[in-house]
This record gives sequence, structure tokens and C-alpha cells, in this order.
Amino acid sequence: MSAGERHMWEHHYMPWSREVLLEIVSGLSDTRWLQLVLDIVVDNITLRAAKTRYGITHGKAFGYLVDGLERYHRYRRAGDERNCAAGG
Repeated sequence: MSAGERHMWEHHYMPWSREVLLEIVSGLSDTRWLQLVLDIVVDNITLRAAKTRYGITHGKAFGYLVDGLERYHRYRRAGDERNCAAGG
């Protein structure tokens, strides 16, 4: 892993994943927000499949996905602003 990749991992991905890992989707104790986002983005399951797997509506699955990605973007933007302030 390059220094840049390590930085991204430590300062962007890890804080975001810890945050969404703790949040429960649809009120079922074994359904985590992080897993839903990874299922859709990485494993490429459809929103219909997410609806079935997580017991939520099609629109709610999309909402969780969008909100999860927006949270990640906020971590990225905050990290970029810290780098600029530090002269990096």
C-alpha cells in the first residue's frame, strides 16, 4: 500500500466505516448500514435484492445508499481541507 493509499485508508475510509458499522438498518439488530452499502456498491446487488435482504422498501435502500456515500464524501472533504490547511 502506498503512502497515499494508507492515508486514504486511515483518514477517510476507516472513520467512515466505523460510523456506519454501528448504525442499524431497518431496526433489525443484525443489519448494518455498512454492509448494505458494501452489498450494493462492491457486490453489485440490486436495490430489489437489498429490499428483500434487509426487509426495507426499494426507496429506503436507495436512501441508505445515498446517505452512506454522502457521509463518506464528508470525510473525504474534511480530510482534504485538513491537508490544505497543513500545506499538503
